[in-house]
Amino acid sequence: MLPKSAFFICLLAITLQINVNAKRLLYGKQDADHNYRRTIERFPALNQHSNNLESNSVNQKFDQLLDPVVTNGDPFPSPPPHTEVAKMARFIVHNSDWAALSYISAQRKSKGYPSGAIFSVSDGVITQSTGVPYLYVTKLELPIQDLRNDSRCSLTMTLAQSPYCQTQGLDPEEPPCAQLVLTGRMVQLENGTLDWNNAKEALFSRHPRMKDWPADHGFFFMRLDIEYINMTDYYGGPVDVDVKDYFNAKL
Repeated sequence: MLPKSAFFICLLAITLQINVNAKRLLYGKQDADHNYRRTIERFPALNQHSNNLESNSVNQKFDQLLDPVVTNGDPFPSPPPHTEVAKMARFIVHNSDWAALSYISAQRKSKGYPSGAIFSVSDGVITQSTGVPYLYVTKLELPIQDLRNDSRCSLTMTLAQSPYCQTQGLDPEEPPCAQLVLTGRMVQLENGTLDWNNAKEALFSRHPRMKDWPADHGFFFMRLDIEYINMTDYYGGPVDVDVKDYFNAKL
């Protein structure tokens, strides 16, 4: 059993943490945390207990609600209404850092079967969306070898990779946690062209580690030429998004 002094210290620490969370809601996280630190300085015995409480799920929930999640230096924006399907599709593409690439395998043991892989993507610098998904790849990767045999493929992206679905209490499979499939053909970009420069800026600005990938691996840029878009962003089943409407949508 805990000594009475330890019991009361623990109880006071719990009360203090509840008070901090309440003040976060009323006055903002910064002011509440400032008051919290001042209290800890005055009562050092609370520090050990409060540190243990900092990691509990209730406190984490408060932090998720009150702290903006920063992506590439900016708070993650709110998605558009689900009725604006073209704009929603553009929003998902622009705010996705990666996508699931689906393609037909040409490998000996899986030839003719559907296959998939995760690739980093970008459709432009964080402040400008083009709607065109770019990839930075090497022919050493099996999916890229297979795409050279059959360029037909699709990219699947979802709001689940953003903080949105979690903060809304949505499971990744639930329709409001929107996901879309871009279907078309993957095209290699010619070195030094305008499209090549756009892809380089788009990817290297969002994925800075790419600049340091091994030069002897022969990396190059590709884009998906979109032919068909299908999206699920609300209850009632998936919807087709017109490709022209998609590219005309403004974020």
